[in-house]
Amino acid sequence: MKEEKESKLQVGAVHHERRKHPRFAVDLPIEYSHVSSPFIQVGRAINVSEGGLLVSLPEKMVIGRRLKVKLLTDPDPGSKPIEAVTEVVWVDAHTERRQEHFRCGLKLVETSPEDLRRLKHLLKDLSS
Repeated sequence: MKEEKESKLQVGAVHHERRKHPRFAVDLPIEYSHVSSPFIQVGRAINVSEGGLLVSLPEKMVIGRRLKVKLLTDPDPGSKPIEAVTEVVWVDAHTERRQEHFRCGLKLVETSPEDLRRLKHLLKDLSS
């Protein structure tokens, strides 16, 4: 009887968040390209953190693929986007059924000090 109680308790165990950085919900356009390709496509950032992005893209991605990403934070055409090289760390299997957009998680791999500073500034603004 005691073993049954213990197993029931484990079923409802809480899973702790493993992310290092808080995420902030956004709806921002992005431009991206495969690292080895000059062809630019567009997508949307759904959330953003200092460590990465959740994005919706018009093509299915493969885990491990590297993308050059430009996060367009200001609608002014003269404004500078936040640029980074990212790596696909997960893909959402549930979006495969719809086929119009694919959600995936991108980890920031390379970011210039200036772009990292601008990203931190954006996150600070989003947190207030």
